[in-house]
Amino acid sequence: MTEMTDDEIDQRVESLLQATPADPATLSARVLSRLAAPPRPSRLARLTAPLPLAGGSLAALACALVLGYTLAPTGDDILTILALGGLTGGF
Repeated sequence: MTEMTDDEIDQRVESLLQATPADPATLSARVLSRLAAPPRPSRLARLTAPLPLAGGSLAALACALVLGYTLAPTGDDILTILALGGLTGGF
């Protein structure tokens, strides 16, 4: 890579500073189209999107578990002993 002299650097900077600005209509169209576009979700939003669904599923499972224990038959009848005997070490 060759080194530029001070005069070359000055000329290059001057040409960049004096360049004509881009067409304002094109810039306005780009800005307006960017503003009108729907927002893109962030990376974190895409990663955490399934969490509410998972939380709802776990809540439904917990409700089913509580309901199952609440409505389970209790007592010493033969069906209860047969149904829960394996869990309590009955057989």
